[in-house]
Amino acid sequence: MTRRSTTDLLTTLNRRWEFIGLVMNGVDTKDELMAELDRSSSSIYKKAAELEATGLLNRTGSTYTPTLLCQLLVQKREEIETLWTHREALSTPLPDEIDPEFFRDAEIVVPGRYAPDRPIDRLKELTENAVRIRGAASITSPRMMETFHRQVTKEGIEIELVLERDLLAHLRTVYPTQFNEVRSISTLNILVADDLPRDLISVATPDGKTVGVSLGKDLMDGGMAFSNSRQGTESIESLYDDYATSAVVFS
Repeated sequence: MTRRSTTDLLTTLNRRWEFIGLVMNGVDTKDELMAELDRSSSSIYKKAAELEATGLLNRTGSTYTPTLLCQLLVQKREEIETLWTHREALSTPLPDEIDPEFFRDAEIVVPGRYAPDRPIDRLKELTENAVRIRGAASITSPRMMETFHRQVTKEGIEIELVLERDLLAHLRTVYPTQFNEVRSISTLNILVADDLPRDLISVATPDGKTVGVSLGKDLMDGGMAFSNSRQGTESIESLYDDYATSAVVFS
């Protein structure tokens, strides 16, 4: 591969974004690309050769495949696009209790064009080995309910949830069987709040603790930022304690 600068790499990625998107979605032969892009054989060859030279594409015969570098860059570009799409929500000030340093080493997980449930997938992975979960939520989705229902019904997991009043009413109406089932579990504590500015989560596992905060009003809007640093866990848990203190026990 020819030595290229970061600027060259990103310029090529942006210029050939449509081409890359097609290959990522299975339109990966020269003939298919010619038909989809309405371009000549020489034009497809020229575009593919540029991507190969930049390390974004591999070619086997007349079939093209994205490299690992390409896949990772596409994911990052989609994350940036999503952040830009939700720029109004993300432009709101974070609560004073959250140290800006929280985001320095935080893992940012946002919905992608081809992976809208990416934040929920990360939550599912995060809670898999949990021994204690504390969370605050303003909305939910079937995937999120699936994840938390599975965790709540596991033996030995201590869970406390602060839910917005409207969300609680929604859960009782839409998921009555699951709701009644989990209400009888002694290790679950539900608190009710009128308004939650952010979704929060704190997950303790045998290996440590990870916390998360939604980047928008909720995790389905702008995604979440996760941290397992001492500063990060302290700031998010302090904010969660404030939410819990202002809430009332559901009975």
